[in-house]
Amino acid sequence: MKTENKKMGLSLILTIYLVCFVFRGFEYFVLQTDRGFFGEAFLHKLAGICILFFTLRYLCISWREIGFSKGKRGKYLAYGILLGVLVFFPAYGTEFIMQAISGNAPKLQWYVTSYSIQGNLGNQTDLIFYILCIAGNIINVVMEEGVFRGCF
Repeated sequence: MKTENKKMGLSLILTIYLVCFVFRGFEYFVLQTDRGFFGEAFLHKLAGICILFFTLRYLCISWREIGFSKGKRGKYLAYGILLGVLVFFPAYGTEFIMQAISGNAPKLQWYVTSYSIQGNLGNQTDLIFYILCIAGNIINVVMEEGVFRGCF
């Protein structure tokens, strides 16, 4: 790669990073979506996905070229579920047993928490919060994997 192309690539990466960083700061300190109903700072992630979209169009690169493929979604979803089963069940099982041995009355609860800069916003059990949690995580994965792993 020519020196000129390397400089342009580095400038593009730094510009994308700076724009994403500014969006993040604006969301956390001005909009404060992590403190409200959503309990998640996701707008800067959506902005990052838009930036990624326009960057890929500008560079004439496909989503597939940066790692997003349609054919293996089910396979990787199964891998993720398997990882969760193999890691979380033994971990929570061990913690549950340790609490019981210590004389505590452990119980498992299913809820969504949201963390803001000021701490935990509570344990939510309504369906909308599960949907928001899943959607927020999907947005997070697409933005971070697409920009930082794929594009950069």
